[in-house]
Amino acid sequence: MRWPIKVSIRLSILSITLTLLLGISALIVGINYFVLDSVLIAAADSSLSYASGKVSAQMSSFFSSLNSSASTAFQMLSTDTIKPEYSDEFVRFLYSLIADNLEVCAVYWADIDGNSYGLNRVDNGKYYLEQSALRNRNGDDIERLFDAKGKLLSIRALSELPFDGEDIRSRLWYKQAKQEKRQIWVVYKFLKGSQGGALGVTAAIPLYDFKGDLLGVFGTDMLIETISKYVDDIKITKNSVVFVVDSSGSLIAVHGMGKKLHEGKELPKIESLNLLWLEKSFTIYQQNHKSPFVYSVGNKKYISSYEKIIGIQTIHPWFVSIVTPVDDIIAPLREKDLIADKATFFL
Repeated sequence: MRWPIKVSIRLSILSITLTLLLGISALIVGINYFVLDSVLIAAADSSLSYASGKVSAQMSSFFSSLNSSASTAFQMLSTDTIKPEYSDEFVRFLYSLIADNLEVCAVYWADIDGNSYGLNRVDNGKYYLEQSALRNRNGDDIERLFDAKGKLLSIRALSELPFDGEDIRSRLWYKQAKQEKRQIWVVYKFLKGSQGGALGVTAAIPLYDFKGDLLGVFGTDMLIETISKYVDDIKITKNSVVFVVDSSGSLIAVHGMGKKLHEGKELPKIESLNLLWLEKSFTIYQQNHKSPFVYSVGNKKYISSYEKIIGIQTIHPWFVSIVTPVDDIIAPLREKDLIADKATFFL
């Protein structure tokens, strides 16, 4: 017959105490983990809010070249400091608006009679001035080519080209500026010039005489591709996506997509990307207009931020958005915190 093993009261109490301590420790660790997760998400939320504000300010500065060129032209033309007619002075003026603003690809003037002057940047660093007089199209179109320093290289008459019936006053930027009676931005596919066939944005501003009668419209162009390249250079985290979208859901630029995004005649909609996590981000923002916010798609959490870009003169405001997987931000922070906890434990 085997006698039962006797356990001392001291050992029993020690065992119970140890079990309780282990249980409480596990509970504390679990609570700390979830509290830490919440704290880290709040920190990520704050960090992304700061980052998106900085990116929005950078984007506003980037687009300022369009507004500043149009504003300068308005001041010079409205005060008769510069007259919109072919002269060395007027060419130098147009050149000054485009030469140092690498984001700007063209500047031009169109009057109420359909006559126009436009200076376009060519890929090889040269510029050409297209002078077009509507009238009866009797050989009044002239193209002048300039080098990078503004020196005239050649002159070519365009009278041999067939007139396609186009009236510059029928273009979207001219009509909308005339209708709105203020500076506006229009996104469309450029029809002519060295950038013909590409999507771009025009900042157009109407000019009036002292009686309030329209004299003409001045325009400044920027390629959408130029905006895309700028967005591609913005780095947040490895898996973050930065994009520019207007309030209607039209995409102006998306990190890493470039030309593929703008092969059509109009700006694509956000749903055309077939990226559910990106589409859901925009849907949530449209519903509550709060930023930043955390949301889930499948088993993955994302943190998203939207900031309005100041200075955009379009019908639909533009926003710069940053969407980042939550783990991109909190995983490194959690790892550092756990390492610190371990170090403390062994002290």
